[in-house]
Amino acid sequence: MSKKIYIISLFCICFLFPYKAVAQSTIITGIVTDSVTNEPLPYVSVFLKGPQVGVTTDDEGRFSIKTSSAFSKIIFTSLGYQGKEISVKRGGTHNLEVRLLPSTYDVKEVIVRPKRDRYKRKGNPAVDFVKNIIERRDQNSPENHDYYNYEQYDKLTLALNDFSEEQKKKWLFKKFQFIFDYVDTSEVSGKPILTVSIKEKIAENHYRKSPTSHKQQVTGIKRAGIDEMFNQESLQQFYDEVFKEVDIFGNDVTMLLTRFVSPLSNIGPAFYRYYLMDTIQVEGERCVDLA
Repeated sequence: MSKKIYIISLFCICFLFPYKAVAQSTIITGIVTDSVTNEPLPYVSVFLKGPQVGVTTDDEGRFSIKTSSAFSKIIFTSLGYQGKEISVKRGGTHNLEVRLLPSTYDVKEVIVRPKRDRYKRKGNPAVDFVKNIIERRDQNSPENHDYYNYEQYDKLTLALNDFSEEQKKKWLFKKFQFIFDYVDTSEVSGKPILTVSIKEKIAENHYRKSPTSHKQQVTGIKRAGIDEMFNQESLQQFYDEVFKEVDIFGNDVTMLLTRFVSPLSNIGPAFYRYYLMDTIQVEGERCVDLA
């Protein structure tokens, strides 16, 4: 009887040990983050090198893989990031914190030139739109209302344009090298400029048609720069003459002491080219971006 028990026990030991070796499993969990921002990375491909078993990270950058197959490494790849391989010992449970480095790409300059169509006034919706405005110009002009008022904000900046390194060599600036610390970049041309004067004003304007009255109440004014070196009254007269307020509803407008045909003049459609760029909403009102 004891002999039979010994044989059965030996058989069980020989059977169970190989099965345990074959069924050995590995569990790998973890999180993948951006190495720069430390933010979790979703949809990163995570797969085992060898059996090609893989998953993707969830919205929080987490993943979990369970396998009983043999593998050598675990690989992480994602668009816009450098791939990464990590060696993991087979068997047991492993928790990884993986940080991927963003990739850098050198993109050559691409110039897109739109096809230029021949400008036509006949059948042009922009021209038709402007003609409708001109027909209602007197009706829409603020001067034809009994009363109106509005808040006005003016900002005038005077600067030396294209202020390059060559300017430093001129005798005028040799004793004032500190001013080069205030060189800025123009938002229009992208060239360096040196601001020499800034003036800001906020005012409330009130108009009455009959009897005619037009009053302006200045609620705030700020000056900085060379303006403070000159007589303010004379300087203001100069500004008022050079930078006159534009009345778009008139037949002509004056800018920088030069008269131009108003875009809403009767001869405007023959003088200018009009383009409907876009439609926009302003305080709930549908408006047109006209160029």
